[in-house]
Amino acid sequence: MKILTQLWLHIRASTQEKTLFGVATIAFTLLVIAEIRWPVLKTLPDWLIAFLTDNALKSIISSVSASIVAAYVFYIFVELLPTMKRRSETLHYLDTLLFVVLDAFHDRSLGGPTLPLSISVHSAQRHKTGLTLEFVVDLENKLLEQDGSGYPGNGLNPFEQLAEAADARLPILNLATSMANGLSFHQGLIWSDITGILHQISLESSNTLASMTNDERRCYLLIGAIPLLKDWLRTR
Repeated sequence: MKILTQLWLHIRASTQEKTLFGVATIAFTLLVIAEIRWPVLKTLPDWLIAFLTDNALKSIISSVSASIVAAYVFYIFVELLPTMKRRSETLHYLDTLLFVVLDAFHDRSLGGPTLPLSISVHSAQRHKTGLTLEFVVDLENKLLEQDGSGYPGNGLNPFEQLAEAADARLPILNLATSMANGLSFHQGLIWSDITGILHQISLESSNTLASMTNDERRCYLLIGAIPLLKDWLRTR
């Protein structure tokens, strides 16, 4: 049932997939009409009576419709399901890349043990649930609550942790841009914008924010990334 739900959501999200599904549905409907021996009512339109009683026409329509339905079923198993799996794996990897960086601020802002900089992307999910909309909303709330009056726990600056994490993983984030572009043009643009903000955070340089402190600049930049992160998670 889960795979059918995911398949339906994937079809609904793409105009091309909806068109193919519509064609296959029409072909299946014609196949059913052609194959079932319907009682012919004289009140039916002439063209429908002719269709239901013309065996040659019914045979042609049945053959063509069956071919379309079979081709679509083949397409689902050979192309669509593997594509969905690759897309899911790519999104999972990219989500985890972002999560490992953002969690350097999110967890440290609570005074908790943040993920070490050396942790791998593949092992990050064993520590947390990963990048979710709830995680991003919670991150946004923590940013809006920041007042610069100090940091809990061992006093480590969460913005410094964020900058270090962004700087350490920026090469990987940049290399992953081609993977984001492979998902869709829109998601590729979002990924480029997010990684650009993380790059600014790691450099701590912005002429337009020159009057701010380092932490204020990083906070301002990260708040600007929140809508992009929400868009990234919603455009699936």
